[in-house]
Amino acid sequence: MGEAFFSGTLTQIYYLTQADIQVIWQNFRQFADKQWSFTDCSSKTILEKLNCKEAFAFDHHFRQFGSVTVVPIL
Repeated sequence: MGEAFFSGTLTQIYYLTQADIQVIWQNFRQFADKQWSFTDCSSKTILEKLNCKEAFAFDHHFRQFGSVTVVPIL
């Protein structure tokens, strides 16, 4: 599984840029009332940047993003 993951045959790995990190930090500060972690804000920022409309997640914060449909639906 690890070989397939890191070779790019299973998925695409996205590496954060310095510009991404700056936007993530802005989101982290802007949405402080949501109690989102920096990782949550990273997910939100990159999902939106890549125009992803669905996310597979069990973290309830993903449902607060408002920009993606979370699967599985609980």
